[in-house]
Amino acid sequence: MFKYGSKKYMHLLAEKGEVKIGTIHGYKYMEEQKKGVYDPLDGEYINRLFIDDHTFNNGNPVKDAMLRSELSPIFQGLDEIDTPIRISGIQFEDHRISPNRLVFCSSYENSVSVMKEFDAECCVQITNPKMFYMLITHEISKLIETEFMGTHKVNYGNYNRHNEIRLQQLPPELAKTRDYIGQKELRTMWYIPNEFMHLVDNDGYIFKIPQLKKFCKIVKVNPY
Repeated sequence: MFKYGSKKYMHLLAEKGEVKIGTIHGYKYMEEQKKGVYDPLDGEYINRLFIDDHTFNNGNPVKDAMLRSELSPIFQGLDEIDTPIRISGIQFEDHRISPNRLVFCSSYENSVSVMKEFDAECCVQITNPKMFYMLITHEISKLIETEFMGTHKVNYGNYNRHNEIRLQQLPPELAKTRDYIGQKELRTMWYIPNEFMHLVDNDGYIFKIPQLKKFCKIVKVNPY
């Protein structure tokens, strides 16, 4: 796991354990519009579901069950029909927007190309992510009630996404457009309860956690 940034802030992380935790809304609405960070479409996408042609009760029970869960609010009594019934030409459109989350962005690759994508100067390797995030979660909990959501690979795709079945939807907080695919981002997130949402500073928080130094080291960036 690799964190990219300016020399100043990466040395503060590796030598003093000083770390910044940002927010999804901070990346979306930041005034500075910093390259590699600012993304007005971060955490959202339009999901479209098309049902071109499907016949219920015709030998495909798994797909039947999935589609029933989508269509039952619209077509009452669909679960009670046990004879073949055909539907076609149905389209749903769902604008999916993530709630605000506390986030720490890193990458799963050490390379010059990734560093350029983040518009960075330096790279820190996080050698023990489990302990690193445990310490950060402890500090965040002193400030605001939160829940650690884990670390996940960001999914890059078109803003307009087409799914056959919406049960397979991508969580919007992990969605970014293909413009950022070169970052190969790992996104670590913390949940913010709705009742605390108004207290969150979208510019993020800087935490000074000396123990983090044990799990961070500045590394040479691979020349590819």
